[in-house]
Amino acid sequence: MTHPPGLAFSTVRWIEGYDIDEVNAFIMKIEPLVLERAPDRDLAQRITRSRFTPVRIRRGYDMDEVDAYLDRLLDLAIYGQRST
Repeated sequence: MTHPPGLAFSTVRWIEGYDIDEVNAFIMKIEPLVLERAPDRDLAQRITRSRFTPVRIRRGYDMDEVDAYLDRLLDLAIYGQRST
């Protein structure tokens, strides 16, 4: 299982979570496209339409944490990276 560099979500078991491998694969694909870029409506739609298999018995990522992170990526995709 490959984790996105520098990213750590809490894992859950016995309560519903997102499939870890699916989340990792999606974030590793989408995150580089969003960071350091101008607004991109197509990326925003990909993030909005993303769905992950819910898991309960095996470990999964905490859904709230993943959703919050995806919301931050969505904001970047919609508004672009602010210069500091």
